[in-house]
Amino acid sequence: MFTGASEYYNLLLLIKKKERVMSRTKRNYYDLAERRIDTYASYLLNNIITFNEAVEDLLADPIVNNFFDKNEIEVILSFELQRGCHQSGGTVQ
Repeated sequence: MFTGASEYYNLLLLIKKKERVMSRTKRNYYDLAERRIDTYASYLLNNIITFNEAVEDLLADPIVNNFFDKNEIEVILSFELQRGCHQSGGTVQ
């Protein structure tokens, strides 16, 4: 299988490098999912889209759906709506 310790060590280094790249890629996609949720939160605050439409659109997005379920999306959007309304002096309806 392996002819020496150095081959095994090189394989371990390759695996670790791949794990770091995969972790970075996953982190980048998570950040993208968060940005998409933030975008929809701003749509809600500006009355461009309804809450239910935002939730449905985000659930249909494969990147967002990979990291967040319906309940989490609803909680995040609700929080962002409340935070945005409090910052602007409006009321949550």
